This record gives sequence, structure tokens and C-alpha cells, in this order.
Amino acid sequence: MDGIMDLRATSLDLGRGERLPCAAFLSESASAAVAGRAMAARGWPVAAAEGGLDAAATALSSGRTPAVLLLDLDGVAEPLAALERLADLCEPGTRVIAVGSANDVALFRSLLAAGIDDYLTKPLAEPALAEALRRASERPAPAAAPVPAADAAGRAVVVVGVRGGVGASSLAASLAALRAGEGRPTVLVDLDLQFGAAALAFDVEPGRGLLEALANPERVDELFLQRAAVKLPDGLSILCAEEGPERRLPARQEGTALVMERLRAGFETLILDLPRWTVADLPPLDARDQVVLVTDYTLRGLRDCVRLARHFRGLASAPQILVVASPVGDPARTEVARADVEKAVGVPVSVEMPFDPKLFTAAGRNGRPAFAAGPRSGTAAAVRRLGALLFPGTAPPVPLWRRVLARGR
Repeated sequence: MDGIMDLRATSLDLGRGERLPCAAFLSESASAAVAGRAMAARGWPVAAAEGGLDAAATALSSGRTPAVLLLDLDGVAEPLAALERLADLCEPGTRVIAVGSANDVALFRSLLAAGIDDYLTKPLAEPALAEALRRASERPAPAAAPVPAADAAGRAVVVVGVRGGVGASSLAASLAALRAGEGRPTVLVDLDLQFGAAALAFDVEPGRGLLEALANPERVDELFLQRAAVKLPDGLSILCAEEGPERRLPARQEGTALVMERLRAGFETLILDLPRWTVADLPPLDARDQVVLVTDYTLRGLRDCVRLARHFRGLASAPQILVVASPVGDPARTEVARADVEKAVGVPVSVEMPFDPKLFTAAGRNGRPAFAAGPRSGTAAAVRRLGALLFPGTAPPVPLWRRVLARGR
């Protein structure tokens, strides 16, 4: 392999000064040779090694990340998971081209959805590789999402189901998972203290401090709430309870107001799963807060959506109201048209959540929100569209490389 730099043996060649324009980690010499020629044709230093993701991890752990990485997926059982682990070693701005023997459309789409720039099948053709390198090197890096000031108060998104069974709790859990996946400090607060679904949605034991915080808010500080919250590996915190039905619950407006005030100081985003029968207990909202009303296309849903929209518009600081229709496509819940809902409520339907009983059954069985259980489903796509409306100006929640670009090393 004349002229080919073996980065497995000399990982410091990646340097700590200027980044290399490209480095390739490929499983056999023929592919490495093609990559070397493509780099040389662009006038780049030739940095192509025999070795896959393990060799890449060794080299990246002690040097700078090249602007473009060419990575071999052959022999990798779970490519997306392996790439996600490697992403933690990469600097902002890294572009990735994957290479493999599998001519699989589903794999190709999943890699692109995860933020990989391109996928090339073997044997590598030099013209195709040269074009992929050109596109990757010339594509501008996405702008990093703005980080709020340390003293900026968090914003609340209040999710209310206008009637039972429309999936409001599932939507709140999915929005929380989406927002936390963007690297944003997020807390999900389930205010149904007896029959809430947040703990089940994430397969965790509910915390023990939410009821005390609401009943005795004067004794609660940020440290108490941090300890009362259930913390997940992706950075999401959950405040929830499962009190017995015989338990008398406190009047909660004052307690909820103080709990929200303290949570705003520690989290950028508060997702509140609010039972419809407790809307009167909701404290005054900030002008930046938003309310998501989840309805179905039934007469009862239409009636109650109108009533709840009127209630929130009448608040002293009226929040923005978004309407989500769910589950769309269920024949048992189709009595009125979308246009009828929009006309009566005075708000366009922002997103329609598809009727997907198999996904929700699998999500419940596996203890995962629907957004995470089916990341390429129509439901996940609808959650992303809603997230883009609720949190404009931030990158959509995709895993791997684009997530790394936004947060830096």
C-alpha cells in the first residue's frame, strides 16, 4: 500500500493542529487504495487505512477529527449503534460517508435519516467516491443551535387531551424524548398524580417527591426537585407519581406555580402532561409558553376542544394554542372533518397523528415512547413536525453526527 498512511499504527498523524480534510478506515486494501487515489486527485494528503470502526476509534481518540470520514460498515452487526458510539469522539463539522457490501435500500435510508452524508456500496468506484467526497467537503456544516443564557427561564409546553384515549400522554412523552434527544435540558412533568402514564411510557419507577412538592411548595428547592426526578441516560428528567386512588390530593395551583418556577430555573424545556380536569389548577403561564390541545375527529372531541381553547384564550397571559388531531385514520373516531375542527376552534390543525395500533402496542410492551419505538414511523415524523413548530430555530432531533455537530465535543 505505497503512499497510504496507516492511521492504526500512527494515530498521532491525525495531529492536534489543523484538521485533515479526509481520512478513510476501510476493511481491505483494495478499497483503501481507491480512497487514497480519490484523495490524491483532490490534492489532499492521502490518509487511508485498512481497518474499520475499531481502527477509526483508536485514531480519533488521540488526534483531531478529519473534516470528512470514510467508514467501512462491513462486519458490523449494528451499524447505527456503532456509529453513534464513534460520534462521541468527533468534533463539530465532521461529515461521514459510509461504505459497505450490503446493497440495502432500508439501510441506506436509515443511515441518511441518522445524518450520514452518503452510503457507497463495494467494490468502490473511484468516480462515485470522488463525487461523494466533493459533496461532503463542500456542504456547509449546520449551524449550532443557540444555547440559552444561564439565567434564561425555561419554557413550558402544556399537553392536554380534550378527551380520554386521544394519546395526549403518549405525545407528551414523545415530545420530551425528542427535545432531550436534541441535547436540551428537559423535564417531563406528569400532573395526573394517580393514573399518570409517564413512568410506564419510559419503564421507570415513579419518583416519590412530586406530591410533597405540590403539597408543601415552600419547603421545596431546586435540589429537592433534582432528587425527586427520575433521570434517564439521554438527559431527560421525569417528575411523576402513582398515588393510590384513595389518596386525597392537595389543591395544586400554588404548589404547581412554585414547582414550575423552580423547574424553569433548571431546565430549558418543561413538558407538562396536564389532565383536562385539572386545567383550573394550572398557574398563570408565561407569554412564551404553549398549549397543545390533542383531539380526535369526533363531536365530543370537537365540543371539548372548543371549550378548552376558549379557556386558555381567556387567561391573563394567553399562551399560543396548537391543535393536534389523533388518532387520524381510526374509523371509530371519524365523525367530523378536519375543516370543521379548524373552523370551530379558530386554530388550524398543526399535525395529524396517524392511527398506528401496532406501534403503540409495541411501545407500551417495551416501555418506550412511540417516538423512540418507531423512529422511522409516520408517528415519529408527525412528532418531529410538531417539534419544529414548538421549537423553531433548533435542529430536528436526529441521532449521530448531526447531533454531535450541534453540541460540539
